[in-house]
Amino acid sequence: MLSTDLAAEEKANFETVNPNNSENKEIVSGENPKSSEEKRVSSEEISSNEKNELQARADQLRKFLNEQNGLSKSTDCNTDIIFVVDRTQRSTFDFSQQLQLADNIVRGISPGDIQSGKIRLSLITFSKKPRVIIPLPINQTLNEFSIKLHSILPSHSIASIEKGINSVIDEIAANRRNDAKIVIVFIASGKLENDETFAFEKAISKFQNINNTDTFALSLNPFNDVKNLEKLTGNKWRVFIDGRVRQFPNEVITSITSCSIASREFEKQNISQQIDNSIEKVEKLTKIAKSLQTNDPFCGSDQVDFVVIFDISTSIVEEFDKQKQLVVNLVKQAPAADFGKRIKFGLTVFNQHAKTLLSLNNSMSKDDCLFAIDRIEHTGGQTSAVTGIGQSLADIQQFRRSDAKLKILIVSDGFSRDGWSRVQKAGNALRKSDAEVFAVTLNKEKSIDELAVYTDSPKKVFTEDKIELFILSAQKLIFECSKESPNPKLSDIIIAHQESNEVENIESLDKIAVELPKKPKPKGPSTTTIHPPLTTTDTIETTTGKPEYSLETTTKKEEEQHIPTLFSDDCSVDLMFIIDTSTSVTNEFQKQLQFAVDLVKRLPSDDFEKRVNVAAVSFFREAKVEFPFGKLQEKSQVLDGLFAIQHVGGSTSAVSGVKLAVDEIIRGRRKGARLMVVLISDGNSQDPWQAKF
Repeated sequence: MLSTDLAAEEKANFETVNPNNSENKEIVSGENPKSSEEKRVSSEEISSNEKNELQARADQLRKFLNEQNGLSKSTDCNTDIIFVVDRTQRSTFDFSQQLQLADNIVRGISPGDIQSGKIRLSLITFSKKPRVIIPLPINQTLNEFSIKLHSILPSHSIASIEKGINSVIDEIAANRRNDAKIVIVFIASGKLENDETFAFEKAISKFQNINNTDTFALSLNPFNDVKNLEKLTGNKWRVFIDGRVRQFPNEVITSITSCSIASREFEKQNISQQIDNSIEKVEKLTKIAKSLQTNDPFCGSDQVDFVVIFDISTSIVEEFDKQKQLVVNLVKQAPAADFGKRIKFGLTVFNQHAKTLLSLNNSMSKDDCLFAIDRIEHTGGQTSAVTGIGQSLADIQQFRRSDAKLKILIVSDGFSRDGWSRVQKAGNALRKSDAEVFAVTLNKEKSIDELAVYTDSPKKVFTEDKIELFILSAQKLIFECSKESPNPKLSDIIIAHQESNEVENIESLDKIAVELPKKPKPKGPSTTTIHPPLTTTDTIETTTGKPEYSLETTTKKEEEQHIPTLFSDDCSVDLMFIIDTSTSVTNEFQKQLQFAVDLVKRLPSDDFEKRVNVAAVSFFREAKVEFPFGKLQEKSQVLDGLFAIQHVGGSTSAVSGVKLAVDEIIRGRRKGARLMVVLISDGNSQDPWQAKF
């Protein structure tokens, strides 16, 4: 390791290179003068929800950075690598995380390639003015370069990106080796001032004339300009923002360690078929999707509005990348020429809130839609599929084409926080929209019951073992295309084997669809309850907090599927939850909480008025009563009470939780009621063994 004295010396050298430079004066003095635009951005500030989401993104990225290991592979040709860093800082992202991502690339370079001179490194920064920190001819070790990289200090002045580009052009012209490939990594937002557009376009024109280069762009700034970054790289798939950031280090290292650079024209033609998720490679699904692109399908003239409602909550974290790749593979099945014309694509994401990323009124190309999907980030949070459906239906109601077939795909595990009655109303709203609804999930733990309510049939819910068929069938089921007939039917689905040219006919979707568990018959004499027609109105809220779509139905009340054996109909039940919120259950907390929610959701709503009484206690090193017996007397209130329980971390004392629960049971238990206690914990308590008895 290098000494702290060396780090201090390098930092001092950086700060004092040119004391007359106005840019350096800003750094040394510690002053952060703000432009009018910066003041405006600061004054507007983002909402608390957005702040929480940004913090979650930062935490996720920090975890990702900590898990990265350098891939020290040797390159097979001379390569010059230039890092170009925009020093602009905003309050909405962490400047140092961008430097860490760049450092991951540096750490992935073989030290032998640096020592031999096969790879040379350069570092350029810019804000108002550019500055070459390390020219290409300067031979520095990887550690020395890393220190210089991390010593870059942010600036609150507005950056002039065209000056950074021109500085790169000058550095290449002065110091490039004739036989060397050049890899250029821009870490910049791409934002321009109004008077900089002409200068930027001129600089881009000169920059694109440089041959044998790979250019990448990275930005954690949420206020980036994607179009300018695309102009800079010449290819949108070399731009890493939002959910694509995690792919950045591996993609650049792959370029560095390979000398076979295809021409830009070839890349542009084939990039949509070469998208690859570097975090989770769903190789089998991608292979199937690509195999279907060899021949253009026959498509009729029927217009299709295709909408994806995508879950980004905590419960799908393990399968998030695979599910995102699944949607990419589905969209690939559509003919590119039909996108934005015959086929319109909409995209809504949700956790406890919802946001429409692509409205149906867009005319985006297939490639642009694929890029938008790849940008989806996993933010975590609780799950409200009803909110996602409501947000999406609001967009559909406004922009759906009257003569288009509506196809909706819900990508979620079905573990929603929503009350069962709201789930049913959302299902009714989907049916009322006359949409054909499908649901897919790759999660091992899932709620087929809830997803089947949205699709109106369990046969349209596809789990991990049936995803291949769904992708293969997408041309017919979703995009109204066929290699044989313009009017395919579900019973005529054909799939081609990957390993041969044989064709297998699937007789019916019944054979491959999951089945909804049948409701067990209650013990004792059978009874029939007739419900009168019920008019219900429910409003779904979105990220804005304002009603976006109202679910209003006049129909017979649908039967709620509930647990028939745990709670007998002829007795009262006092249900106590004891829930662990300590550090040891961090990874499983949301799933454990969801277990309690699912248990409550399955109980009939009417039982909460008198028959079922619920209380909850949480614990870490201490315990507290989340809500006592008798306080919450409606099903929706109990669900809200459970969702309000927070993971706090800390040491684990199950004894404190059990003792407090016993005290509450003694205080609030009803005479003659059956007592049920549900302890949700990993059992790793730090209490002395004697205290557990």
